[in-house]
Amino acid sequence: MRSNPLKMLIILTAAMALAMFTVPTVLSLYTGQHTFVNGTNIDCLKCHSEVYTEVTASSASVLNAHKNAALNTNYTTYLAIGGISYNPSGTISTNSGGTWTWNGAAWVDTNGSQRLERLDVNGNNAIENNEICTFCHNIRLLGFGQDAPGSRTEHAALIRTCDDDRCHGNGQHVYNDYRLFSGGSYTVTGAGRLLNYTNTSHSAFYVSASNEPSVFLAVRGYNYTEVPGNAIPNGTYISRGYWTCEGCHSETRVGAVLIESAGFPHSDSGAPRQRYI
Repeated sequence: MRSNPLKMLIILTAAMALAMFTVPTVLSLYTGQHTFVNGTNIDCLKCHSEVYTEVTASSASVLNAHKNAALNTNYTTYLAIGGISYNPSGTISTNSGGTWTWNGAAWVDTNGSQRLERLDVNGNNAIENNEICTFCHNIRLLGFGQDAPGSRTEHAALIRTCDDDRCHGNGQHVYNDYRLFSGGSYTVTGAGRLLNYTNTSHSAFYVSASNEPSVFLAVRGYNYTEVPGNAIPNGTYISRGYWTCEGCHSETRVGAVLIESAGFPHSDSGAPRQRYI
């Protein structure tokens, strides 16, 4: 029986096409599985490149403000040791009642322990690539990991939102200190508190969202032992208060339904009394 050259060509072409799609998948499944890096060299962008693209597309003033904060070793150390107040003369007061003093090269506590937390891993005096990710999500920076006795939790990233106690604050806590930053302002570091307690046009949105749970657990750090101030009242989940921030300061799509209140029918003397809304 003679073979059909055209059929053989079609079969061969199909096999080659299948190989082109299958072989890279097989190689990618096994390649690199036995090459390991330490925690500081983990490549967040390998999985979250789209998030990094969004971050770097931010307004220059916002992006630079966060990069400068991440490069500020006074602030990153302040976070890592549980700071709640900073004195420009050279002292940090912590959540546990301790005091750390600047010795010209590092922060030192009363027991002589020294700390200077750096996020600039490659030492080029700039925050770039994965380093900007660790500013918000580094679990050790927020009081976990080697600082917690018997707790080895470095192998996780933490969800931290705009109104975190140590970022822009909330109705309960404002642990960030504007004096840590050149040209710092309480209207920035305490934005969450101001939204909660001032009668601005967005306060109602923030207060309402602060009572609704997100899907993120409210985690206590070793140095910050109380329930996070931006958690819903029962302390289990972080609230949706940060949605108010994203509604104005991000490109997140927002959908709103406005329900018109019923007016009081003045023409009907028998209408039930009610409050104006």
